[in-house]
Amino acid sequence: MPSSSLPSCGDRPEFAAAEVTGAGYVNVRFRTAVFAHLLESIGPTYGGPAKTFAAPADEARYAYAMLGMVQRHAAALGLERGLDHPDVLQQRPERTLVDALGEYPAVIARATTAEPIVAVLAEIADLVPRFIEDRLAIPHGDDVPDDTHRTRLALVDATRVVLAHGLAALGQPASDRI
Repeated sequence: MPSSSLPSCGDRPEFAAAEVTGAGYVNVRFRTAVFAHLLESIGPTYGGPAKTFAAPADEARYAYAMLGMVQRHAAALGLERGLDHPDVLQQRPERTLVDALGEYPAVIARATTAEPIVAVLAEIADLVPRFIEDRLAIPHGDDVPDDTHRTRLALVDATRVVLAHGLAALGQPASDRI
């Protein structure tokens, strides 16, 4: 449907339409020109403009906080973690994240400086946004929570444990909110 025929959103000309879909979710449709501008401003990077961090551990703290948000949403939905559907962990990006988590114990055991710990935490932290966006750990919209969501939530929990441990090894705090 062309954007000009969509219902108006009052005095907000950048929006073509907005509707509440339940459980706190809102679908927003941008006008074509605004959407094109947003895509242009995002550029070629995945998921938006590249984030820059002042300190090497900041990316891990940011990922830890993002995963905390996922856990809070899951708790609000009454979703508990489980490993009822372990084959989910063989798919990408789950498998990539599981592999990165699997590297962590060996890295921490042989690390004599902070650099290898920072590197593995950065690798894990870099995978978190893709995991959250590509493979939803919590149901969205009218989705019904299932074993897949519970298994992904278990991976969220495991990732937070590794990030918190690595940050502690670096003397850095792991906070639920940034």
